[in-house]
Amino acid sequence: MIDFHCTSICTLIPRKVVARCRDHRLTFCRLQTVPSAFQHTAALAPAGGCIKTALGLHPELVTTRYHELALFETLLSQTAFVGESRVDGSTQHRLTLSHQEAVLKEILRLCAKVGGRILSLHSRGAAKNVLDVLGDEPNAGTFVLHWFIANKRQVQRAVRVRMLVLSKSCDVF
Repeated sequence: MIDFHCTSICTLIPRKVVARCRDHRLTFCRLQTVPSAFQHTAALAPAGGCIKTALGLHPELVTTRYHELALFETLLSQTAFVGESRVDGSTQHRLTLSHQEAVLKEILRLCAKVGGRILSLHSRGAAKNVLDVLGDEPNAGTFVLHWFIANKRQVQRAVRVRMLVLSKSCDVF
C-alpha cells in the first residue's frame, strides 16, 4: 500500500514509523510544495526505501514560484513521483486558474519528456479543468487523483483514460 499524499514537510520521520512501514510493506510519498525544497526533504528520508519524495509546485504558489519550473525540470530525473501539481478552482484561487493550468500543462509536458512519472493530483473545484489538461498529455505518466470531487460522468471519464481514482478521498455527486 502507498500513501500518495503525506505532507510531513521537511521533518524527520521517527525511526519507529519507518520500521513499522518496512515491517508492514508500506510506502509513503512525501510531497513538496516547491522545487527549491525538494533536495532538502529528499535527503531527510532514511535508507530503506519506504519513504519517497515527490517533486511539486503547489497551485497556491504558482504565481510567485513560476520561475522554479526550470529547477523542477532539473530535479525531475531524481524522482519517480510528482505531487502537489494540480488545479485549485476554489473561490480564493479562481483568479489564477489559467496560470495554474499553464503550469500543470508544463509539468505534464516535462514528465512526458522523461518517460512519465507517477503524479498525485487533486482538483478542488476544477475536475473538468484537470481532466482536460491530463487528457492533453496522456504520456505524462500514471495519474492518481485524490480529493477529486466530480460528477459521475467525470469519474467515468477519468476511469476511461486509465486515471486511478482513489475512492476513499473522492466524492461523486
